[in-house]
Amino acid sequence: MNKIEYPITVNKISYSKEKTYSPTGWRKDSIGKFVAIRSVHEEDGNDTHLGLYLGEFAVSLGVTYSPEEKELEVTRGMYNPAIFVFDLNKVLFGYESWWGVIDSEEKLRKITNQDIENVWYVKALKQLQELDEKKEDSSEQTGPDKG
Repeated sequence: MNKIEYPITVNKISYSKEKTYSPTGWRKDSIGKFVAIRSVHEEDGNDTHLGLYLGEFAVSLGVTYSPEEKELEVTRGMYNPAIFVFDLNKVLFGYESWWGVIDSEEKLRKITNQDIENVWYVKALKQLQELDEKKEDSSEQTGPDKG
């Protein structure tokens, strides 16, 4: 990756032809379906809400500079699932919620703390935290001033 050396002259700013949403996202067949969603934000409470899956939308921008053309190009990137939550009247992204497509009557239920605790990466993070705590405890017992 080349660094931009300043000062620069910019004659033009262009925007990439990439769409704001990803029409080929990994859940493209679920666009327009209802989802059960629970926000990670305290102000939204611990309730499970009904949402509508909108697809994967870009959540970041990048910029490249062409010194020959003296042009900045703005690109979109990092697509993430976007869900409109009816009760909250806002869009939540996948990275700020627990959610799942409602494809059967059995799935029309609340997302519980137990559901969250059973997600593989939550379990892994807890195990790593426990290992760190054990290391801290053992280093306190055998620290330099403990002899």
